Amino acid sequence: RLDLISPYHFRELLLYGTPQVIIANTGYMGTEGFELYVPEPLAARLAKGIKAAGENFFTKPTITTSY
Repeated sequence: RLDLISPYHFRELLLYGTPQVIIANTGYMGTEGFELYVPEPLAARLAKGIKAAGENFFTKPTITTSY
């Protein structure tokens, strides 16, 4: 439940069987929203899943990478 993550806090979770996934309630550029930090092998699969799940909700994921 996302409402359990206070602003500027995060939680670690297991996603698609992958540990060390972090969801943060920080918002991008000061807007309301969440950020996901995932290992690179999971990134493409997760991005496709988010895009598909949000098609009817006018979501627009912003995907960035860092090395």
